[in-house]
Amino acid sequence: MDIQDVSDTAQYRQILVMQMQRFRSASRRKGERPVNKPTKEQMILRHMAGRENSLRPERQHQENQEHVAVAVHSSFIAAIYPPSVAPLNTLRKINFNDLQLETHHRGSYILFRTVTPPLKMTAIMSIVEDEGGRHEPLQVYQQDDYRDYNEIVPTSQVFIIKEPYYKIMADGNFGIRIDHITDLIQLDDFDFRFPHNWHARVYEVKSAEDWKVEGNQYVKASKFYEADKHYDQALKHATTDEDIRLIRLNRSHVSLALRCYDSALEYAQSVLVNHPEDQKGLFRAARALYELRRFAECFNYLENLVNHHPTNDTAKKDLLRVKQRLKEEECGIFPFNEMLKETFTTPYMDRATFVGPVEVRQTETRGRGLFITKDIKAGDLLICEKAFYTSFAETGLKTSGSKISMTFNINTNRITMGTQADLLTGIVHHLRRNLSLAPAFVELHKGSYVPKGEMIVDGRPIIDTFLVERIISLNCFGHPLRSCDEHTKRRIHTERSKGSDKAASEHYSSTGIWILASYINHSCFGNSHRSFIGDMQIIRAARNLTKDEELTFSYTSPSKALSERQKRNLQGWGFECACSLCVGEKNTPQKLNKKRRTLLEDLQAIFPKTLSGPDDPLVSKIERLVDAIDKTYKHPPAEQPRLALADPLLGLTHIYFTMMRPKDVLGTAKRLLTALGFELQVTATKFTVLRWGFMNACVVEALVYMWNVWGVLDLPLCADAEEAAKTAHEIMVGERDSFEESYGDFRCSGLDGLGEVMMGLALD
Repeated sequence: MDIQDVSDTAQYRQILVMQMQRFRSASRRKGERPVNKPTKEQMILRHMAGRENSLRPERQHQENQEHVAVAVHSSFIAAIYPPSVAPLNTLRKINFNDLQLETHHRGSYILFRTVTPPLKMTAIMSIVEDEGGRHEPLQVYQQDDYRDYNEIVPTSQVFIIKEPYYKIMADGNFGIRIDHITDLIQLDDFDFRFPHNWHARVYEVKSAEDWKVEGNQYVKASKFYEADKHYDQALKHATTDEDIRLIRLNRSHVSLALRCYDSALEYAQSVLVNHPEDQKGLFRAARALYELRRFAECFNYLENLVNHHPTNDTAKKDLLRVKQRLKEEECGIFPFNEMLKETFTTPYMDRATFVGPVEVRQTETRGRGLFITKDIKAGDLLICEKAFYTSFAETGLKTSGSKISMTFNINTNRITMGTQADLLTGIVHHLRRNLSLAPAFVELHKGSYVPKGEMIVDGRPIIDTFLVERIISLNCFGHPLRSCDEHTKRRIHTERSKGSDKAASEHYSSTGIWILASYINHSCFGNSHRSFIGDMQIIRAARNLTKDEELTFSYTSPSKALSERQKRNLQGWGFECACSLCVGEKNTPQKLNKKRRTLLEDLQAIFPKTLSGPDDPLVSKIERLVDAIDKTYKHPPAEQPRLALADPLLGLTHIYFTMMRPKDVLGTAKRLLTALGFELQVTATKFTVLRWGFMNACVVEALVYMWNVWGVLDLPLCADAEEAAKTAHEIMVGERDSFEESYGDFRCSGLDGLGEVMMGLALD
């Protein structure tokens, strides 16, 4: 939704076609033994040359950390294959000379070690050898970007790969590819499976205290992965209750640092079983629960902690913080103005998710959907949801900066541009670290993809990369940092004077997953509207709704032609939209649709020109063209909103406003709203929106013009129009705190000298 799909761009399409040809060519060699392989020396030489080349831009970046470089990378999604779910003890050990091309060696595993330092491209690459001294290139995808890749696949590290995939690489050479991170098992030097002839040194026998002390040293050096491994050994050697308590507390601390909140909670709770008042145990359990967004449970732990340890000031502060989250969850009251300011330093909001009067239900024809449970009014807050996971494109903030990638997917035949590649990697590791979060994610729509049922094997989580990718492709949202900024770009008196909405993008590079929002089904003429502040998605009612009505919003811009909406943007979801907007356009004769497009092109050629004054003949021409466009519609606006009229009518309203023709300003603004399906009631003392229609940026601006004109006369209608404008703004951007910033100067501009002109204005 709102992502940049460039599948029809010729230059990118050609790359995808070439990739698919390579895949088909390689598939024809399935089961063959590799021939003419490079020697060990050739492999290592090529690898080290590639590593040296890759380090040059990395060094240049390190020399100037203050600048954020925006570069477009390429990422290729491989042909789908399932992760290994077989217990290791059921697999047969093989060596490199047993490998066959383009084959997933089910029922087998390989033990190998790295012999070169890693090279980081899209994948982490290394040259590896088996116990027989044979060598192969290795490519490990979806590795954690938060870790130094030199620590993920270090030199002389021993691994096991379950059911290895041996393939022809993009450069024509052969190698092992790993897409599922849980297929790869790293062996510690003290693992019993570690080959004795590969030990670099003899290891002394250590006590639990020895392991713990070394773990503490790694913590001080912020090497938390190493610390965790040493604490694991310490636990295995611990014999006293006190040793076990201390080591579990330490491991809980390290797990928090590694963002493994499930583990942090488990270790802290294991301490509290026998030591229910343990200060560190209560504190770390509470911190883990907070990060898992289980605020009610977090509150209970913190309250218990403060009661038993009243001098713990940090716990008191955390208790106040979690009370605020609970208030947000229960009441849906958010400090939107503060949140807007926070986005200048971080896109990640420390806020809870509010779920209003909505619930997931089964629809008749479209799977699951989101329904309201009571009558609501336009502008009411339905959901304010914290993202499950987001990847922000480089924004200049030091706390953000995911890569913008071209993602080529041979499984879906699609090419997208944005942060989807980083989003995929991020969610894979988010699930690996915190498997308790997986059920809500994997329940999302996944099309025809049938995942393996196992989630834990040999005590380790199983993460299906291709399942994650499929869910992302069907449920991810492209989003701005702040919707109010995007809305400001559309303002007519700064960017819209050309009569077309070219100032603001309809697609975004930043991407994310919001679990509950993903259940809302599509309609081009949606009855709700989404907006964003950082990683919070805000959904409000776009018109008055009745109990049990299904919520909908548009997955793609309704302003695009029907063929473009259906073919390019909705095809990936496997349905054709049958909303009144699409049906009306489909039932309109092609002759009229073509005529409408021609008239719009004529208008766009006029708007950039400077008008000489009220009597400029171009004004009359614009009016005639607008009337002609109006006549190309055959269905009532309430059924088929006349979207093609919105920009021209708003442009015409602006022209009348600058020419001090207040009556025409009001008439054209009302005409715009009516064209979008609104029903208005205007009397001498009251302005009422009886029915809300299609919501877009033009609606807010039309209402602002009406508010401005009536404001000069100081009429009661002014307050009504202002409230309607603020409600419309709230629907479009999620909050009304930014309204003054967006329209404060607009309210004052162009009004000088209008008072006398408007004294005789008829209000009907």
